Amino acid sequence: MSRDPAVWRRQVPDRLKQIALRACGSSPDCIVGVGLMEILDAPLMAVLISRKPRALSPDTPWLRAVFDCFRSLPAQGFVGTLGQAVHEAPLWTAANSGCPVAVVLPDFVSAQAPAGRSTQAFERASARLDGLLPKHCTPPHGLLLPLWPAGDRPPAQDRLHRRDTIVAGLASAILAVDVSGRGGMKDVLAAARCAGTVVDVIDTGSAPDAKPHVCQWPRDTAPLETSPAWTAQQWLCHYTRSHPEPWPGQAPSDYYASLHTMDPLSAHSAIDALRNMLRSGIIRSSARMVRGDTPVVSFTGLPPGDVGKLHAYAPHLARWNFEPFAFCIGRRKAALLGAEKTLYVPASSPPPPSPAESWKYQWIGRVDTSAEHEWRIPGDVDLSALDASDACLLVPSPSLADALRPDSRFPVLPLGPG
Repeated sequence: MSRDPAVWRRQVPDRLKQIALRACGSSPDCIVGVGLMEILDAPLMAVLISRKPRALSPDTPWLRAVFDCFRSLPAQGFVGTLGQAVHEAPLWTAANSGCPVAVVLPDFVSAQAPAGRSTQAFERASARLDGLLPKHCTPPHGLLLPLWPAGDRPPAQDRLHRRDTIVAGLASAILAVDVSGRGGMKDVLAAARCAGTVVDVIDTGSAPDAKPHVCQWPRDTAPLETSPAWTAQQWLCHYTRSHPEPWPGQAPSDYYASLHTMDPLSAHSAIDALRNMLRSGIIRSSARMVRGDTPVVSFTGLPPGDVGKLHAYAPHLARWNFEPFAFCIGRRKAALLGAEKTLYVPASSPPPPSPAESWKYQWIGRVDTSAEHEWRIPGDVDLSALDASDACLLVPSPSLADALRPDSRFPVLPLGPG
């Protein structure tokens, strides 16, 4: 990101101080920032949205409302923040329309904290913003970090409320989209109105935050597991799931652009994930759940019926552990691609003999996933290395199998009878 790396410092605007004291009982000592300092002198608009389910589709009502509102609003500055889609979709939309943007960092930092804390916060935000801002029209922008009084240590759950308060306090106009009648955001809007901020309200009827919808696992997988196409060889199965964020390797700006233009695969559902693998020719690896730096593609050696017994919502991951969509590779072929059975060891175990071997291990601590019988292939899986007989795809029903077959050179098998 091309910007002056010098950190500047500004006093807290009176309106922000008034709103912060009313909404959360405390006000920052000052605001430090990098980038466009003059943005704080311009009228800024904010969009505030209550928490929503993580799953997104191009026609999600609150998302379309955000995309549409910038068509009719005058080009002015925008203030927002980083985090979930309810924060980043408005920020991307404002930047895509050419608005100068002020970005409030989500970090909570005390005015007495070492300077390194602020530097690290700016570096994290800068890296995220580099991927989020549209490359074709990167607008003027600044990163803002409020510094709170020494000794002010709110509970973790209150820090996001303070971030929303800062965003509202820097805005001269707020668009409130589907804001819940309960919770802290209602108090933030009330404080903003008292300070003279213009607040417009849009209610799209979008559902509040909840577990994501998922297809039910077929109850009877025996027809599949006894079919010649399945029993011809042993399989390792890579189960997909809905992915309400950028695909691995996809920039956040491209993800929000795909939602904006209503790309057919932008909902990132589990079947979209299979189509994306087929379209790209790659199963992308990830190091997110693996110790060490080696990214892997995870598989299970369990038959589909046993996988269905493990089907559950994982609160610590805010997603379902499996959905009934899979890309399967024959075990012999998988072994040639480097597949190895994951070694489950207690968290207290010593590290592996070589750091390069860490990807083969899964430590068992508070969460025990050993029942998943995981296998891993290091690195991406290139589908061009597979013959049609080396792999197959699993989907819940015959109708979905029929829908996916035109996109696949591999057999597509239904998990259940319908």
